[in-house]
Amino acid sequence: MKARLSPTAFWTASMFLWALMVAQGLQMARVFSQRVTALVFGSNFSLLPGASTLSGQWISVAVGLAFIFAGTVIFWLVVPQGLFLYLVRLNSRPLQRAVVWMNAGLALLRILEQVARSPVWDFIFSGLTISLVFLVAPIMIAVLRGRLRAAGFPMGTGILLGFLLDTLLHASFWTLDLSWQTSLHAAWVVVSLAVVQVSTALVWYRFASPLEGRPRFPLSLGQLWLAVFLMQLCTHHLGLLSVRTDWMLPEALQWILLVDVTAIGVVTWLQGTHPRRYRLWLRTADGALALGLLLIPWAHGWLFAAALALTQLALASHITVVLKRVDEMYPPVHLTNLGGGVAYAFLVMLFFGLGASAWVFPIAGLILLWATYADRLWRIPDPADRTQPFVPLPLPSLGTVALAGGVLALWLGMQPTNVSASPSPPPKTLRVMYLNVHQGMDSRGEVALDAVLDVVQRESVDVLVLSEASREWINGGYDVPAYLAHHLGWYMLYGPDVGDLSGNALLSRYPLQLMDATRLQKWPFFPGSYITASLQMADGTLYITGLHLDWGPPATTDSRREASVRTYVMQHPEYRAAWLIGGDFNTTAASPRAVLEQAGLQDVWGDTSTSPITWRLAGDGQRLDYVFASPAVQVLDRYLVQKGDVSDHLPLLVEVQLQP
Repeated sequence: MKARLSPTAFWTASMFLWALMVAQGLQMARVFSQRVTALVFGSNFSLLPGASTLSGQWISVAVGLAFIFAGTVIFWLVVPQGLFLYLVRLNSRPLQRAVVWMNAGLALLRILEQVARSPVWDFIFSGLTISLVFLVAPIMIAVLRGRLRAAGFPMGTGILLGFLLDTLLHASFWTLDLSWQTSLHAAWVVVSLAVVQVSTALVWYRFASPLEGRPRFPLSLGQLWLAVFLMQLCTHHLGLLSVRTDWMLPEALQWILLVDVTAIGVVTWLQGTHPRRYRLWLRTADGALALGLLLIPWAHGWLFAAALALTQLALASHITVVLKRVDEMYPPVHLTNLGGGVAYAFLVMLFFGLGASAWVFPIAGLILLWATYADRLWRIPDPADRTQPFVPLPLPSLGTVALAGGVLALWLGMQPTNVSASPSPPPKTLRVMYLNVHQGMDSRGEVALDAVLDVVQRESVDVLVLSEASREWINGGYDVPAYLAHHLGWYMLYGPDVGDLSGNALLSRYPLQLMDATRLQKWPFFPGSYITASLQMADGTLYITGLHLDWGPPATTDSRREASVRTYVMQHPEYRAAWLIGGDFNTTAASPRAVLEQAGLQDVWGDTSTSPITWRLAGDGQRLDYVFASPAVQVLDRYLVQKGDVSDHLPLLVEVQLQP
């Protein structure tokens, strides 16, 4: 006989479930507070940095809830239903208590993660959270796929799996942050957390046993891994949209939000579509997906934005239609599902290996289309079978979606689509600061974005050139260039180096026109990259380049750095007319700098005997950061900014004007 929860246990479990939902809301708001508040309240309004205190989070939650993409909405709606259904049918009181305490711990750790300012503690709390996610998420998946109370709602199942994979993927890169902490035994922390995570994985694997002898994962979940990967790219890469369209952050955000709201409408409508129309919609979604994926690698401007939107809408339709039809098709072997998982891992590695290369899209699309065809080889069940009811899922009405979409479309139409359209007068002189921003952290590994803002405003900087600019990953959730651009009210351009993990950024109070964003090598994990933009001054056009050369042992990488600089200089002779190029050279060797000198550019410090030390770690100091100028660029002043701990590198400030 099954044990039932007592009223006290039931309300305790419900309280913890709601605490989990609130904690997840705080986690989402941490990002939304940096991206959305400027659009809602205007450029003069700002929240606390990352909402570091709980009191500052509630406004962020209220603002952010209106801008959550469809997958997150489904996650929030499905999770409490799934856990409730699981709690009321458990046949073991110890397991009931375990589920309750796991959810309590998950909620508590999420809240602690929000208030942790140190990336070390942020990583520890995140790692412990992942351990509990290993326990909780598969239970939710098993519930959603259960036969007794709630047969699996396939889209919710897929989103839960995607959430689990995404969390683990982010955490794997947080370990890099620990590797830079000289006062911490990073290896022991990483190994210990890995052991805990593997152990909890084994525990949940025992709990989430197959129902009635069925395999754990159907064929469609292997296909969904690929779809989740594509959705991550489509919804999270504002930098790629900015680079390919020259849009500022607000325009890129509004476009993505408009597409996501439309996707919610499409999913809502397809839920009620007659089964006879599934095949037509599936073919339509496949065709739109193929077209969008073919356009993405080479399209620019509005064509690229349209291709990205088409791909996102096609994926929403694809997931809704395909998985709703084939969720019960259990193959006799796991090979297809295993192939989907391997393909997902391969695409993730390929994406970072190619540095956010758009060619990952068609590769993933071809695999996804193949998975669709493979699913059609299996028997299609009758969706009218009442023995497998879906979890009731409240979704917004079409009227609400249409109204929200119309408001966003009107908002988008009122915004300029190119940063060069600003009427700001061209400057006579320009103060440019080069800074390796260390993913937004100071020399001690704590978030220092406010300190960067203080330095920029105190030194009256006009253009800020960043390297190692992370977008919400390694530093615990901060989009470094977007955060700084929002608070300064400046234009922003971003060039990815290792996806969103690291890249170069140009921020300017004057309009910028992106010229190119180039990676140096294709395969090293930190391959190095350039970003160049033109800025119109009173006496002509100045080309500003920020670079970050690849990191590695000098014996094997100095020659590679020299070759990459030489190639870039030879490919862009037009920049030499008035060129300011600098950044983190990651070497003390003279060979990369000699290439620039041979091209007619000069180190703004002149005499190398007075070269400043720009990087310090554990008492050791080196000059790794340089700035070079062409003869047409007159250097009025240059100095090292010593006041303020903003990074493990010191900022270089150069004041220039063009020769009349």
